[in-house]
Amino acid sequence: MKLKLISKWPLLLLSFILCFFNCYAGNEPPDPNAPPKVLCPGARNDCISFNFSTGPMRNQVDAPAGNIGIMSDTPSPTHSTPQALRVVTGLFGIQRVTGADVEIRDNSNNKVVFTFPSGSAVAAPTEQYSTWNASLKMVDTNGNLSVTNAATYDLYTFKGLERVRFCADTNSPNYLLMVDLRTAEGQIYKADEFGLSYIYDEDGSIRQVMAPTRLLDFVVTDPYKYEVKYYEPQDVLLETNGLYDVSGATPFEVWTIENPDAATAYNRLNVSRTVGGTVRTTAFTYNDALHMWSSTEDGGETWEQ
Repeated sequence: MKLKLISKWPLLLLSFILCFFNCYAGNEPPDPNAPPKVLCPGARNDCISFNFSTGPMRNQVDAPAGNIGIMSDTPSPTHSTPQALRVVTGLFGIQRVTGADVEIRDNSNNKVVFTFPSGSAVAAPTEQYSTWNASLKMVDTNGNLSVTNAATYDLYTFKGLERVRFCADTNSPNYLLMVDLRTAEGQIYKADEFGLSYIYDEDGSIRQVMAPTRLLDFVVTDPYKYEVKYYEPQDVLLETNGLYDVSGATPFEVWTIENPDAATAYNRLNVSRTVGGTVRTTAFTYNDALHMWSSTEDGGETWEQ
């Protein structure tokens, strides 16, 4: 499976701004002294989010780095597993579909929810997100609007793109992944032009991502802990038994996501980052009464978000 995003100079400028103001796991060069950052968009204090960067696209595609990440308003037992992770294709990714609601996030983890009125194949952002000048359409294989036989979700947006198309076929292994995009100038880019290959476990969780500049290896240690290991592409062997072979290779960066309470609770999450032998850890705790997350970096100062 493959993916990713693009456009011309307006998008390049936007990409620079986004990359300047947002830190993603795995961005190069890794700073071993930087603690893990789990940041809510818009300075909110009722969610938790973090991303693992898939790095830049192929040279011929001008696009911001994609990412695989999590963004959630409340604690969940899946937060310490890859099941909670979602793909953002450059600028946008569909995170979930719940009934008539479709939740889309950009690569800064800002979300917008589109609600399809009963019997309609066209949705606008809900009132809470009405500042988004965008629409979402359900389209069949012939390119016609369809409520019952949708093959794609077509997002018409304002961020330098005319349309971003996602798979709406629930029986497809590419469900909710990007199919293609069309720029404001009319240029169409297919998903397989972006240089990303995704491998999933049987439960649908991300297992590996091969990108032009790195391999991301998601390794579950136990039901309450997993690691994300970054490898240089030249250190990775071809697929064997459905996975890229990293035997003998040394990751240049490792992230560990863990619920320290295991099965007893899930209101705490420890996020550790190891680069060049330096380990930095951020511990997060959710307060049910205040509906807020607090964090402690390396056992030091506590802050709320």
